[in-house]
Amino acid sequence: MVIASVQISGVEMIQATMLRGFTITRDISQRTGRATIIIVARPADLFMPASPTGSLFNEALFGPTIFGGPTAAPVAILLPGAPIEIWDGSGPTSSGFMFGEVTFGAPTFGGSTAGIKRFAGTVTKITPKVINLKENALGYTEYTLECQDYTTLLDTAVLSPITLPASSDQDMVRYIIAHTLPDIDTTHVDSITPLDAVALNGVSARQALESIASLSGGNFWIDENKALQYHSPTALPAPFGISDTPDNSTTFYGLFADYQYSEDFSTRANRVTVIGGGGSPPTVTVDDAPSQSQYGRVFERTFIDTSLLTLAAVTAKANVYLQSYKQPQKAGRFTTRYQGLDIGQLVPVTCQALRISGSFLIRRVTLTWLTVNETRYVVEFGDWTPDLIRYLRALNALSAAKPTFNDTVAIYDADDTITVPPGVVSMTVAIWGPGGRGGTDSGGGGGGGAFVSSTVTVVPGAVYTITVPAGGSELPAWFISPTTIAADAGKNGGDFFGSGGAAGLASASVGSTKTDGVPGGNYVPGAPSGGGDGGAAANGGGSGGAGCPPNIISHAGVDGGAPGGGGGGGGNVDSGGLGGNGRVKLTYSVG
Repeated sequence: MVIASVQISGVEMIQATMLRGFTITRDISQRTGRATIIIVARPADLFMPASPTGSLFNEALFGPTIFGGPTAAPVAILLPGAPIEIWDGSGPTSSGFMFGEVTFGAPTFGGSTAGIKRFAGTVTKITPKVINLKENALGYTEYTLECQDYTTLLDTAVLSPITLPASSDQDMVRYIIAHTLPDIDTTHVDSITPLDAVALNGVSARQALESIASLSGGNFWIDENKALQYHSPTALPAPFGISDTPDNSTTFYGLFADYQYSEDFSTRANRVTVIGGGGSPPTVTVDDAPSQSQYGRVFERTFIDTSLLTLAAVTAKANVYLQSYKQPQKAGRFTTRYQGLDIGQLVPVTCQALRISGSFLIRRVTLTWLTVNETRYVVEFGDWTPDLIRYLRALNALSAAKPTFNDTVAIYDADDTITVPPGVVSMTVAIWGPGGRGGTDSGGGGGGGAFVSSTVTVVPGAVYTITVPAGGSELPAWFISPTTIAADAGKNGGDFFGSGGAAGLASASVGSTKTDGVPGGNYVPGAPSGGGDGGAAANGGGSGGAGCPPNIISHAGVDGGAPGGGGGGGGNVDSGGLGGNGRVKLTYSVG
């Protein structure tokens, strides 16, 4: 592979990039990619020039300028956090190095036509070092750059607490990214398996994806094009295998002198007991008879997982542990100079001398350059167990095995409290804010209340507050606290030829799903003037009350409907209608 372009802060640095120490590493276990490069430059040259005549390097030493075009002020190119892109080439490198053996005793990369982007991310660490220079290159410094790919963005974004409803893992993954890193492309997110509901309590995007991947058996990373890759281990077959008897078509030689291989049985277990949670914890013990016969004894381990409340869930989890520990964990490494292997691929590996024969998941690939045109690939691989993936999926396909749960729906139209029943750990909460009252004496209609909904984590036995203000109070309705989930109230209509009251606003509410109410109508001119209609509450809440029609001597506004409808404005010398009270609706399941 020929490296054709190294762009830092959008500036081409390829001819200042040394061949020595240049590596790119992609690691599926740590879900990250890294690059290490060395560039040589004068410190003063690592700025975008302020004038169109400036150049990155000295023209007298190295020929024509690299940069053109003015900037308002010199801008630093090389800083921690600077964006970096590395591209491979579609042709041979040029022979004209900016630096090279004549100047520094070591080659740099040259230029070629850029082909495919191989790495993209940010510079995370810069280590400068003064180097021994030839007479014609005084004042230059060697900079070692450590870089990380875009997968590290997953650590910088936090998902608001939510319980994702039962759906496909693809839907869950796309939801997580859409609500944390919306600029990341999710086109390459596969659907591996349906999942039960998953509670995510204020975790990072990486932790949220790890939770989903641990249930589906999927692998994920963000690639050089800022696209999330999420796949089953079987979804990405390697383009070729490695063998000591290759056919040079579908299999090729590895550099067997560099082979490493191990089988680790330090965490062995061929009998596993799992104890669940709840009042009468389900308990399951599973055995692997072939392993017990092979090793002539029972290796037993016990696990306690209080989140597992059903026999089916405990059984599936016990099988997951058994599949993980019943045989030694296999891992190894080989080196090749053939291009095309990447993390997440399933690669066949055969080496009679090391007793290797099977398909393995590529966990890590490190690229280094032996010459400008020759690349070495160090590939680390490990177990891929179809049974483990199957049991992981079985762990989540439990809807048929679960006991029947009855949804309890509780509606509150006034202040109250609730004691959370045993076994209930989350509630779906829907709230309508109260509506505004109508104005008097040709008044404006009251605004309709906002609507919010969220899934809220609760603690069995805890007592929580429910606050439902009356219509016209202009106070929000809420559950637990005003900062947990709350719906904004509609505002009162103005009196005496008044304007309509403002609607309850989503922006002033707290929750996952939020909707504005409808504002009240202004007074209606006439002889005498009439009142404005009340606004409706959001999301199917109460309708707005009718205002007094114009040209009627005396008529009060109609009350707004519950929940949250705005009252109609009153006519000449008449009062407006009352706003509808707010409402809190709680839905939860009790076995």
